[in-house]
Amino acid sequence: MDLEPEIIELKTEPGDIVLLLTDGLYATLHLEDFAQTYSSLSDAVSKKVALDPAISQENQRLAKLASERGSADSKCLISLML
Repeated sequence: MDLEPEIIELKTEPGDIVLLLTDGLYATLHLEDFAQTYSSLSDAVSKKVALDPAISQENQRLAKLASERGSADSKCLISLML
């Protein structure tokens, strides 16, 4: 099997979050799940709270939600805040 990387260019701004995730997550979650999860981080930004623990907690919540919705596949999520 030959695999070809998919390369795209995106215009980003400071504060944007880029997600890299496996199909165990994107196959069972909806765009609204991600939007709701990461919009909640705006409170942490405005309060100048350390984001690493908050992002980690939200990533774990998304993995749990995918499992609750029946995903038996691996769940890996990397969040990059720019």
